[in-house]
Amino acid sequence: MATVTLTLALGVLLLCALVEPVAPARNKALWCGACKGLLDEIEFQISQADPYKRIDVGTFRIDDSGNKRSNSITYARSETFLIEVLETVCAEMKNYSEFTADDGTKTYRRYQNRPGVTKPLELATFGWSVDVQEALRMACDSIAADIEDDLIEFYQTQKDLDASHDPAARVFCKNHCKEVELPPPRKKRQSADTLESSKDEL
Repeated sequence: MATVTLTLALGVLLLCALVEPVAPARNKALWCGACKGLLDEIEFQISQADPYKRIDVGTFRIDDSGNKRSNSITYARSETFLIEVLETVCAEMKNYSEFTADDGTKTYRRYQNRPGVTKPLELATFGWSVDVQEALRMACDSIAADIEDDLIEFYQTQKDLDASHDPAARVFCKNHCKEVELPPPRKKRQSADTLESSKDEL
């Protein structure tokens, strides 16, 4: 009898070892909030950087006159600055939390005002939770790690945050958010040739 019981126990243990654990379902709304929050915090940090500070990139070259020449870009658009921001930006998820609408829909966004901002807090629909903030931070870290190189390239090539690029959230969060949760695409600026052609047609 003891042998049979031992055999059954070993069989159960072996079966448990072979069955892969089922990962918990991902909270899509939370990941959407973490993604949009990540990009919002990056853009805020860019906006706060000294616009006159510049950094030399690439290799120094000697021109025909013997002078050193280098390519200079704004520090806020440099790889150095953007990497520094990405290393710490997800810590800002401590200022984010869960909001519940009247219909039960949950969204995740910043609840704490930034320094100098006095906008009233939305406390009626706000639900503060350390667990939610930790989940947001982990989602933010995961997203940032996955798209770090693309993010750096995006912000380096974007001349300003109001350029003709689509908003960063629309570019990078489409796999985490529903269409209605994304900002609308920006209207592309028409070139002078296109505008002149449109006038001719009229």
